[in-house]
Amino acid sequence: MNRWRCALLVLTMGWAPVMASEAVPAGFPPQALATFLETAEEETGLPRPWLEATLQEAAFQPDIIAAISRPAERTLTWGQYRALFLKPDRIEAGLAFYAAHRETVDAVADAYGVSWPYVLAILGIETRYGKFFGRWRVLDALATLGLAYPPRQAFFAGQLRVFLQQMHAEGLDPTDRYGSYAGAMGYGQFIPSSYRDFAVDFDGDGRRDLWAVADALGSVANYLAVHRWTPGAEAARPLPSVPVAAKALRATGLDPSTTVGALRALGVEGLAGLEASTPVALLEMEGEGGPEWIAGLPNLYVITRYNRSYLYALAVNDLAQALAQGAP
Repeated sequence: MNRWRCALLVLTMGWAPVMASEAVPAGFPPQALATFLETAEEETGLPRPWLEATLQEAAFQPDIIAAISRPAERTLTWGQYRALFLKPDRIEAGLAFYAAHRETVDAVADAYGVSWPYVLAILGIETRYGKFFGRWRVLDALATLGLAYPPRQAFFAGQLRVFLQQMHAEGLDPTDRYGSYAGAMGYGQFIPSSYRDFAVDFDGDGRRDLWAVADALGSVANYLAVHRWTPGAEAARPLPSVPVAAKALRATGLDPSTTVGALRALGVEGLAGLEASTPVALLEMEGEGGPEWIAGLPNLYVITRYNRSYLYALAVNDLAQALAQGAP
């Protein structure tokens, strides 16, 4: 069969190479890669040769599949969870970070109206203030999950598209960015869609770089501000006791489900200085010494927009308080 008949047969069968110039990287299903390339080129407008060349650099990581597939670890109590992050070394590292970057940290707080200890507390919990961004290349993590993990393939393929688009737009190398096994990245561990929607160029160098201190700080503060952070307001307040009648109002979800006025009417103390109309989530948490009652205020809810867990939000709040108390 000569080459012209071969070409005709190829066209008749509707077959096309997955990657025009390179072989498919080992471990990735060829059809999934072909579909991704088509969709990514169409939805992002990125050059096909650049997409192909970048994905040729991706490595399939079976350990990532194993990590995301393993059963959830045991649930920690509030006392156990808090103890993980409220350690002296993490507080001291946060204060050292503040001392090293105080001008930028204060400028970010002024620009977005978000108290600096909360911005630093998020960085402290996520990456120990940039000491540990993660052990996986973001490209590998998102390609592995977006091309070879059927249970959540559609979600991660979308995140991979956004990641590639952001790297190309910001002029960053997508092959040398490191993050979590789920593709969260930078000081604040943004997923790609959060990168797209909330990252800022705070240092004014023309690109939004989540691995640069100023942009990372600004991006975390912007995320909280966009989700309606109230400047100068508390996030949570411990309650000395809660009468039996008020316990029926304990929160069952993340949304604040009652008000300060309603709790006061049922005899809850410890809410002085708060407007009666203030939304509140009445939280019962298992602390190190037994049950603890906490009033979750609107700013705590804002933190749950960053990570949808009251354990996380309360840890951010307590670490922020510790940083504020230790600051010169």
